[in-house]
Amino acid sequence: ATRVLRKGMTTDAPIGEESQLDPHFPAPTVHEVFPRHRSQVSFNGGTPFVQQCAFVAPTATLIGNVIVGDKCAIMYDCVVRGDLSSVFIASHSTIMDKTVITTSDKVGTGFRPNVEIGRHVVVGHNCHLRSCVIQDNAQIGDGAIVLEGSVVEKYSILEPGSVVPPGRRIPASQVWGGVPVRFIRDRDHEEEFNATAIAAEYGRINQLHKTEWAFDTMIHVEAEKEEAKFPTA
Repeated sequence: ATRVLRKGMTTDAPIGEESQLDPHFPAPTVHEVFPRHRSQVSFNGGTPFVQQCAFVAPTATLIGNVIVGDKCAIMYDCVVRGDLSSVFIASHSTIMDKTVITTSDKVGTGFRPNVEIGRHVVVGHNCHLRSCVIQDNAQIGDGAIVLEGSVVEKYSILEPGSVVPPGRRIPASQVWGGVPVRFIRDRDHEEEFNATAIAAEYGRINQLHKTEWAFDTMIHVEAEKEEAKFPTA
């Protein structure tokens, strides 16, 4: 069986015969590609703050006055813009890939300008949240749009592709969907219990991503230090 001798080199030699290999044989070079994307950007006096146990994917972007709580996850290609007002994401919440969160100007719309996302919230892929409030344990389906001044109360669900118009309130423990959203049904207590379990499962997966990238980030930092010693012409 093929066995790895060192990174980038393998041998099919029987066990104990590795010493017969040509010591001058060059091992293939292993190239790692590290992203140089800036995941946290200060803007207009505001700087993102991320709790130590949170995970921000290397291709996500946090801009300006953004606070990410404990054990949250901002997944790949997300954009969270706290440029015009603040964005607060409470603990154990997950913002899935390619979701965009934006804020309004303080005098632009008449609605509250900031974004607040509660605990144990799951926001699906490709969503757009703008100057709204998402309360604890709510679930936002893939591709949903929640516009300024809207409130999605705790334990509610927005079906995928739903559009919440400006200023609309989605009552607690209900399922809404459509364009624009309309009431579908109430949630039962078992579904409410499952909402926390779903958020916890996302949290477990998020921590795996954080662990994987923590090592690569350390290597990236050391590689940039070495690169700086030999500036290009």
